[in-house]
Amino acid sequence: MTGARVAVIGAGVSGLTVARQLKQLGYSTAIFDKARGPGGRLSTRRSASGGFDHGAPFFEAKPSFIKPWLDHGIVGLWTGRFGQVSDQGTIERLDSTQRWVGVPKMSAIGRWMARDLDVGLSSRIERLEGEPGQWMLIDTQERGLGPFDLVVVSCPGPQAADLLPKTSHLYSLARSMTYSICWAAMMDFDTDLDLEWDGLTFVNPPLAHAFRSNSKPGRRGAERWVIHAQDDWSEAHQDDSPETVGQALEHAFRPVAKCQAADVRVHRWLYAQSTQEHPRLAVIDGKHQLGLCGDGLTGGGVVQAMASGEHMAELIIEASHSTS
Repeated sequence: MTGARVAVIGAGVSGLTVARQLKQLGYSTAIFDKARGPGGRLSTRRSASGGFDHGAPFFEAKPSFIKPWLDHGIVGLWTGRFGQVSDQGTIERLDSTQRWVGVPKMSAIGRWMARDLDVGLSSRIERLEGEPGQWMLIDTQERGLGPFDLVVVSCPGPQAADLLPKTSHLYSLARSMTYSICWAAMMDFDTDLDLEWDGLTFVNPPLAHAFRSNSKPGRRGAERWVIHAQDDWSEAHQDDSPETVGQALEHAFRPVAKCQAADVRVHRWLYAQSTQEHPRLAVIDGKHQLGLCGDGLTGGGVVQAMASGEHMAELIIEASHSTS
């Protein structure tokens, strides 16, 4: 099957990893994603004051695991001070750990992984048509993309289930994948905050975490923070207007900031974090020539997403050897 055409739906870390692994072995790969940039939740929102890493704020990994990223200056170590806010409002310092971020922004990782790959962005795939070995991807413009010998679906489970045929055992697996919701607020401040902390974890709702964006390596610009709401609060308020959510999170953060934010924008992540781990990193349906991977199977995280993508590529290669 070497040289076969493989479509990957989802340009997150797992999807990009699959495509890179297969391309290096002579497969023809094409990636499709509805977003405007690759990387999934390794995303950055632009603003006049600087960028906001409003998805994943950082990731943890052994330096040896991300050596290519380090060698190319794609990531840097975030050495900020992190604390936990108690019920009484006091802040206790958290143990130091290695927190890595993309440089000069989180989205740099996805863009570097996507280099020299065939990536179709702003391309929402609505459904699959055809048959194994002759799959056509139909987008929102009713254009048929393909044909492809095999299709790998790496988007969140509910979205994957909408694409997969019900006759495939991957359909029920995708339907079983569950996620937490997270509202993220991006706050600009007119002045520097009198805070010695660059990251905070909260016990009381609605706040879960707060991250000082301009303290990360390679960042410039004014004082700006990304606030993540707690999962339960986000789920209870998932249908609230962005204005209502922004006001609630700004009001909750104000006692910590000791001033009002100059500007607040919000983003709702419907599939922020997988809420369970499955026994397999990735799964292939040889009968239908379909694959399913992503951090929704592994419990979330950059390292786990890469592992899922690598395993997906291994399964495809093994299947090709068994049929050759």
